[in-house]
Order: sequence, then C-alpha cells, then structure tokens
Amino acid sequence: MAKVVTMGEIMLRLSSAGNSRFVQCQQFDACYGGGEANVAVSLANYGHEAYFVSKVPVHEIGQCAVNALRRYGVHTDHVARGGNSAMQEALLLSSYCTSVTMVQNLPFFTGEKALADQINKTSNIKVMFNKLVVGLNGDDSLTSITLKDQNSNELETLETESIFVAIGQQANNQAFKNVCSLDEQGFIITDELCNSNVEGIYVAGDCRVKKIRQIVTATSDGSIAALQAIKYLDSKDL
Repeated sequence: MAKVVTMGEIMLRLSSAGNSRFVQCQQFDACYGGGEANVAVSLANYGHEAYFVSKVPVHEIGQCAVNALRRYGVHTDHVARGGNSAMQEALLLSSYCTSVTMVQNLPFFTGEKALADQINKTSNIKVMFNKLVVGLNGDDSLTSITLKDQNSNELETLETESIFVAIGQQANNQAFKNVCSLDEQGFIITDELCNSNVEGIYVAGDCRVKKIRQIVTATSDGSIAALQAIKYLDSKDL
C-alpha cells in the first residue's frame, strides 16, 4: 500500500437539521473536511497509509478537527506551530499527559508573558532553554531525542515516545531560489498583481511575501495570478 502525505487547511462546516434555515435552528451538526483532508480520508479507507499535515488552533474545536481525521485512520502526528502556539500546545498537552517537556532553542520565551507565566506555574511542564534537537532515536518508533546545549555543545539524551514540532513557519521555496527573488525568510517577492521579478512567473498564496495569510487571500491571489498569466499569454500570441 502507498504512503501518502496531504497538506492543506481543514475547515469546519455547520449544517442545520433537515431543511431548516439557520435562523430557525438552535443547534447544528458539525463536520470537518477540505480537499486535502478528504483525499487523506479516502485513501485511508482504501487501506493506504495516509498522513495529514496542517495547522489547527489550540482549543477544543481544533482538537475536534484532528479527532475527526483520526476516526478514519488518518495519521495526524505532525503538528507545526510557533510563538504563542507552542506554549498553548504545551498547556493543552499538560492536561492529558503526566509530563511535558518543552525544548526551546533560545534562552527565553518569544511568546506572551502571560502564557510564559502560566507555563512556569504548571507543575508537569518542564522547560529546557537554549537547547537544540539534533537527533531522533529509535528503530521502529521514537524512543528518545538527542539535545545539544548551545553554550557548551554538550549532548544529552531525553527519553520520549512522542514529539510535537512547534517551531513557526518557514517558506518551502528553496527550489525556486535560482528562479526568482526570495526575501530573507524565503518567501517569493512579488508586487500586488502577483508578478515576480521574472517575466511570465506569477506567484499565488502563502508562498509569496504578504502581510495576511488566509484562505480568502490565497484564493484572491490565485484569481489575480491567473488573470495576469492570461494577459501575458495573450501578449505573446500563445
């Protein structure tokens, strides 16, 4: 059987019972899905090893979305979060786990002080500052991780069976670094019409430099980039 990884947003849809209008309802049915999530569920139902990679909020609704996928056999082990989200994730895990260890590569937290204070007051959360994860150990499954102290370069082993990666966002655009211009974070530089610095290359979605990254802005980018591409092709009589 194939091993397939899907990546994308997962959406919550509220539906009314029967044919009732929203204004007539006092309760709704909730279901979770989206293009990539639906593909993962379908593949899992056919016996394939399906993984879903995304980012969900750290609250009950986000957890419900993950649980919905797990019920269909989709693997949801990979969590990518950063800033406040990493501390929120640790606090959430502390409610279900006997012990949670946070590994922070800096000597301080980068999130809100209120969350940091809450972390420090939670007895089953241990924070290891100024450490880097340099190795994942185990044969068939994870048994421990290797940490490197950034001051002394000393290595130590931390026994664990689970790891949640919450290190923020990094644009996956390195394949295009010799094609068009990237900024220091790796996002493709464009203007408001999604033009890159190379004629005929248009960029849409979260991979380009922008202040707001949401589904609606990505959809807008797609429309703009498509119209620009059509205009370019027409100008070349292609």
